[in-house]
Amino acid sequence: MSTMDLLRANFERLMQQYNTNVHAILALQATLIRDILPSVSDELELGPDATEWAKEWLEDTYTIFRISRVREINLQDYGGTLAPLALLDDPLRTGENPLEIMDPNYNQIRAADPLVSPLPASTSLSPTSHLNPFFGYPASSSYGSLSLHHGRRRKRDLAQTLAVLFWMRWRKPLVVGIFFTVCAIVFKVASRGARVRSLRIFLGQKWPLSFKLGSK
Repeated sequence: MSTMDLLRANFERLMQQYNTNVHAILALQATLIRDILPSVSDELELGPDATEWAKEWLEDTYTIFRISRVREINLQDYGGTLAPLALLDDPLRTGENPLEIMDPNYNQIRAADPLVSPLPASTSLSPTSHLNPFFGYPASSSYGSLSLHHGRRRKRDLAQTLAVLFWMRWRKPLVVGIFFTVCAIVFKVASRGARVRSLRIFLGQKWPLSFKLGSK
């Protein structure tokens, strides 16, 4: 086969592939330009010139066809063939413990080891915790699932949380205000007691003198 015949055969094969997949390529172009490109432009903060260049590049049907062509891949070039999934270890398998398979005495060792303890079934979350999605209400986490501690949003829990937040925010001003109020009350009571004592002393000194003058 001459060079021209080989080139003609390759050309006819490429045109056949192109005519077979041109509708899929056009649909892919429309999806990329209409749906993908605006999101990418917003995410990467592309300018109008860069967005227009990307749109023109995506409108090149031959370039998209050349990129999307299916090529045969030899697995030997990428490290060899992979084993079937049935022969691979499942890291998420919970039915069996690999340590129990390797060591029959694993359960006895685990029971004798005081450091090994099962994970708690549930963990309580504070109403003001940043990990609590139900902020203001007590919640509990059980095996990755979050739920309200009492099963519903209670007003008393929200009122208690607001009271705690109010105390945390205004604790110092309230303590200082209460201290000065108590001092003022004590000072006022002490001053009133001093005035009463002074009045009694004054009256005690005046009445005996008046009694003496009247008796004369």
